[in-house]
Amino acid sequence: MKVLYTSPIFKKIDGTPRKVWIEEAGLRTHKIRDAAVLKVQEYGGISAPDIPEVRKLMATIIRAKRKIEKNGWFATENKVY
Repeated sequence: MKVLYTSPIFKKIDGTPRKVWIEEAGLRTHKIRDAAVLKVQEYGGISAPDIPEVRKLMATIIRAKRKIEKNGWFATENKVY
């Protein structure tokens, strides 16, 4: 079953949050990944310092990305909400 998820990271061209459909089983993984991305952005994003906290967050992002790819939990955008 798919659920509607509003991404805290990805925005549409007009600046509104992007709403996507995600498999219910993958929802937790997407939330974990997005929370880690937001935290890395607080540290400076691509310019974040090389500290243990940032390395741990990057590992979380990579792990979540692999899990999403492995299970096919990709987000799909549907124009009808």
